[in-house]
Amino acid sequence: MSFFSDTFRWKTVAALTIALALSLIVAPRSALADEDAEFRRARAAAAAGDLLEARSLLEDFIETYPKGENTLRARYILGRLLYRHADHAGAAAEFAEIMEIHPAWGHAGKAAYGLAMAQLGMLDYGATARTLQMMLASYPESEYASDALYWLGADWHGGQACPLYSVCSRLETAQGFRLSYFF
Repeated sequence: MSFFSDTFRWKTVAALTIALALSLIVAPRSALADEDAEFRRARAAAAAGDLLEARSLLEDFIETYPKGENTLRARYILGRLLYRHADHAGAAAEFAEIMEIHPAWGHAGKAAYGLAMAQLGMLDYGATARTLQMMLASYPESEYASDALYWLGADWHGGQACPLYSVCSRLETAQGFRLSYFF
């Protein structure tokens, strides 16, 4: 009887150990699956143009997964969405947060340009010029580098800032012009 109870006890301990090990392996995968599903749902709402639903889902996603695999992408999509709906201050905050959290992110140059365009939408020409200059210095290979050079004016060469009146006059032409080409 002793042999049977010892064998049963060891089998029970082994089974519990295996169950615990599997739960540690499977739990993160299901959490990652939940994160991916929530991100896809938020991205789909943004693609459909449902501002209120997308904004709510993206903000909830960012709050739920602050260090998640898709959090920077969610912030970028939220910034774009806010910009498209003329919430320039909200868009600037999202893009600035991306730049602060992870300046080396693969799309940080796009986020810097988004920040500049949001600042331009708020008619803050000085901040726009500084952000564009920072973008060119930090992300010279960005796909928006030529656009940044355009907004800075033809006088901006090799790290030398053009005169502020030139920057402001170029940027002032954007007043009243919806920068829909940004995205």
